[in-house]
Amino acid sequence: MVDILERVHQYVPMVEMMKEVHIPSLNKAVQVPTALSHPIQFSGDQKTAARARGAQNARMNSTLPSDRLVGIIPVAVDWHTKVKVVDVSSSIRLGINQSTN
Repeated sequence: MVDILERVHQYVPMVEMMKEVHIPSLNKAVQVPTALSHPIQFSGDQKTAARARGAQNARMNSTLPSDRLVGIIPVAVDWHTKVKVVDVSSSIRLGINQSTN
C-alpha cells in the first residue's frame, strides 16, 4: 500500500519549504522541512482506506512531508451499497418483485 500511496502522492499539489523553529532547551533555531499542500482524496472500500491510513501512520515520523505522505485523505466509498439502494428504490417505483431478482 505504501508503494501505491507514493505513486498517488506525486499528484498532490504541494510546495515544500523550510521553516525556522526555535528550540528553547538548546537556545538555537533549527530549520525544519514543512509543506503547504492541497489535499486529494484517495477513494476505496473500507479495507483499502484502512490500509492507506495504516501506511500513513507508519510514515508519520519521517522528516520530509513527501515521505509522510502529507496531502492524501483516505476515504471509504461504499459503492456496492449505493448501487443496491438505487436498484431497490427503482424496483419499488416500478413495482418489480425483489425476491425474484
